Amino acid sequence: MTGPRTVLYVQQFGDGGSVTSLLDLVRGLDPSRYRPVVVFRTTNPFVAEFEALDARVVCMFDDAPAVVAPSSALGRRNVDGSRSGSLRREVRRWVRRDLPAYRRLRAITQAERPALIHANNEIRTNRDALLTSVRLRIPVVVHMRWLYDQPDGDLTVPTDRLLAKAVARFFFISRAAAETYGRLRIPEPKQIVVDNPFAIDDYRAEPSAELADELGVGGAGPVLVHIGRITPWKGQDVLLRALPAILEHDPATRVVFVGAATDAKGEAFEVELRDLVAALGLTDQVHFVGARRDIADVLALATVVVHCSTTPEPFGRVVVEAMAAQRPVVAARAGGVPEIVTDGVTGRLVAPSDPDGLARGVIELLADPAASDAMAARARAEVEQRFSIEAHSRVVQAAYDQVLSSRREPRRS
Repeated sequence: MTGPRTVLYVQQFGDGGSVTSLLDLVRGLDPSRYRPVVVFRTTNPFVAEFEALDARVVCMFDDAPAVVAPSSALGRRNVDGSRSGSLRREVRRWVRRDLPAYRRLRAITQAERPALIHANNEIRTNRDALLTSVRLRIPVVVHMRWLYDQPDGDLTVPTDRLLAKAVARFFFISRAAAETYGRLRIPEPKQIVVDNPFAIDDYRAEPSAELADELGVGGAGPVLVHIGRITPWKGQDVLLRALPAILEHDPATRVVFVGAATDAKGEAFEVELRDLVAALGLTDQVHFVGARRDIADVLALATVVVHCSTTPEPFGRVVVEAMAAQRPVVAARAGGVPEIVTDGVTGRLVAPSDPDGLARGVIELLADPAASDAMAARARAEVEQRFSIEAHSRVVQAAYDQVLSSRREPRRS
């Protein structure tokens, strides 16, 4: 075959770390080998960024409401945990979401004629992609970016197990993520653990006095930065409860929360956070600045970057971003984060949901700037070695090559 082969990337969500990581994956593709076509469920701000990389973008439902990632890193459980409740939910999902999406995606796939389908996020959100793969005899790989936490007896488990048989390769973003999928009985040769990619040099920003003034921290002392959607499991409240002890160490400390609520649960939580700020008398020290794309510039203002998710993260993208920006980081010891940070060497790890422990970790870094700077330099070197777009692309494209070397002829009708 001459010329690049088309890969159809199916991205269900228009926000979050999964779409950011996919953007960097597409950026790293060898254009002489692979041509990206990105399919979103609905239009979103990332469409223009993919198009700027010369990727073709197709939206399945242009008039659909925006789709955002689930509010929990572990997905959603049944309300009552019953098998009958699971059956009702499964039927509703197939009828209302999966089958209509499959019909639309199949038509797009027939028009684009890809050699390979790359389903981003995980199995359950990509049933349309897996059905399309089977129907059109196009090999599919799935990028597993979540932890698996379906309860025993849930009909999602046997459904996912059956669909997994159609997948040629699974990319897991951490060993912690891979281990949670044991019940799907995925053969070991199909599993590939690969770090998320990062445009590392993009994080070499210089501190901007203008941006500091805009964010409300101009002329302040230490600046703590937390980046993440406003939702309970991201743990913004843990940092707020740790802040009084940190202020005892340095009263000039300020906190910047970057991120916005993307659903009703997040909106209610933001109200709780602002009420907590008022109750603790921290109005002058805490700044909510909403969702932003200039993350590197914000990180350049940070004295310490704080990650305090209360639920295990499958990876922990903001932790690597902080390390790439050569900023000291304090992170929750859970999920994929301990695979990124070596405690005391490239960052500080603390127990999740522990404001006192978080405060101690932050104060330790603030109290010894020379040691913190050395830790941040080691972290930057670690990122350069492990998390580059080039390293990620080599692994992914090698897997594509292996899958396509044994592909079946696609069905065109």
